Amino acid sequence: MRKVLFAIAAVALLSTTAIPAGAADWEFFGNALFRTYWESADSESRNNTQVVDPATGRAVQFSDDNLQWDRQITGSFGATVQAGDIGGKVNMRILEGSGNVNTTAGNFTEFYGTWDFGPGQLLVGQTLGPVNFFPSRQVGLDDFGLVGLGGLLSFFKPMIQSTWELGPGQLKFALLSPETSNPLNNPFNTPPSWQANSTGGPIDITTYANAAYNDTDTTIPKIEASYQFNFLSHSLWFGGGYQTYDEVTVVNAGGVYSEQSTGIDSYILGLGWLTNWGPFYFNGDVMYGQNNDQYQMTFQQGDDSAYYNPATYEIIDNTSFGFTLVAGWKFNDMLSIEGGYGWLRHQLSGLYTNQNGGVFNDPEDDMQMAYIQVPVTLAPGMMIIPEVTYYDHGKNEISPRTGTGISEDEGSTWYYGAEWKISF
Repeated sequence: MRKVLFAIAAVALLSTTAIPAGAADWEFFGNALFRTYWESADSESRNNTQVVDPATGRAVQFSDDNLQWDRQITGSFGATVQAGDIGGKVNMRILEGSGNVNTTAGNFTEFYGTWDFGPGQLLVGQTLGPVNFFPSRQVGLDDFGLVGLGGLLSFFKPMIQSTWELGPGQLKFALLSPETSNPLNNPFNTPPSWQANSTGGPIDITTYANAAYNDTDTTIPKIEASYQFNFLSHSLWFGGGYQTYDEVTVVNAGGVYSEQSTGIDSYILGLGWLTNWGPFYFNGDVMYGQNNDQYQMTFQQGDDSAYYNPATYEIIDNTSFGFTLVAGWKFNDMLSIEGGYGWLRHQLSGLYTNQNGGVFNDPEDDMQMAYIQVPVTLAPGMMIIPEVTYYDHGKNEISPRTGTGISEDEGSTWYYGAEWKISF
């Protein structure tokens, strides 16, 4: 207890001596968002619950309609501070459905300090890393912004980042915390067990959340970098990231146990643009990646995980390719219109047997989304954004839910309603 009190006192002393009283410039901000949406999914939509017919093994589903009447999870409150060359930011969100602050999920999406050292800036803490690019203003699906269908969002992460003003643009380089919380998928319907492998077969410990031997090994941080080139009222953005770690499996060979380490590499590459032609703008991006689930590209749709074959200790890599196109027109300070389209495909490499026995060569999972919105600004800081979104879940060969193991049409979902936003 004395050590804790001493640490608190030391931090308080440093904070009072490092920044003279009254020198810091604080600016607070906040926004409250509410969604009033109707969601209508057809009978084949993957968003629906299902019942499997034991006689045929096929999923039996019905159409589903739901009202979404709740706050958006993107509402936040925070502040920025600047005291000479030292600055910082804190940004807090109250998560959806929590009713109050959910301390287990981490409400502080941003919490960092910065040091401006002349030609560049050093950032320490948590914020959006270099591989984040937002050409769309879509508000449906919790301010989705097409980030899961061709868009780029690696979300708020702990990192050390440097930013440099280089020529007509800005260069960012960051070392982020490695992420290993998304285990590799197993292509078999029934996970292997100790009993099933007592004769010497491999044991995939990653299928047991609380297994004593579940392990991942990391040696280097996740690496991300980007450069945004600005010219006139336009921007061209390049970004990429890389992560590697080892998944550990326990092998029982005739009663002799050993560890089998399997390396998994994931990366993301992106090209984006923002253009402004007076009242008209045209934005978009193109992305390509490998094992996006293990990289933890946030809100990615579809089956984007690498798969692990416990019989051969091999990784089946999953590559992803997608793009977004967004166009808009601002009629005046009160009224504008925007439409967007996103497309994404995941593809496993080589011959693959899915969990229901279907055999495919380079199986795919694709999907697409389109939306149109008409933002209305009623007063400075007050907006209503009516929007209609169509989500085609596409076809999936990687992990269809039917017992036949064949390629599956995953249906579609409509979202229509509005977001209400007050910024203060």
